[in-house]
Amino acid sequence: LRRLRAGSGPVGVWDGKTCPYHNSPYPACPITSRCLRLAQQQITENVREIAKQGQELYDRVVKFLDLFQKTGKGLEQAVEAYDNAVGSLELRLLPSARRFKELNASTKDLPELSPVNRRTRSLSSPEADDGVG
Repeated sequence: LRRLRAGSGPVGVWDGKTCPYHNSPYPACPITSRCLRLAQQQITENVREIAKQGQELYDRVVKFLDLFQKTGKGLEQAVEAYDNAVGSLELRLLPSARRFKELNASTKDLPELSPVNRRTRSLSSPEADDGVG
């Protein structure tokens, strides 16, 4: 929030009790209504700025969630492609390679492959299911 400033006078934050322009209690302030009007204008400006910043933040969250969903879909496609490759490896490629070993065409054993058992973390927020915006 912006601090209230009166020309070259002291700078203060309006506490509702003292005039930030004259640093004196309101009953003693010579131009109380003017000071209140200026303070109200500053508060209104601050509220507008907060609303603007809030809208920008919300728009950024919407954009981020959209990118996040695209990333998740990309991961799903990558996992599906990996699973298809593993299926092809196990059903077609490895059986053919094992036949070479049986025919003594190679002295090396095939290495053991470790499965990938990691799954992505699921989003639990309502926005993840419904979408935002």
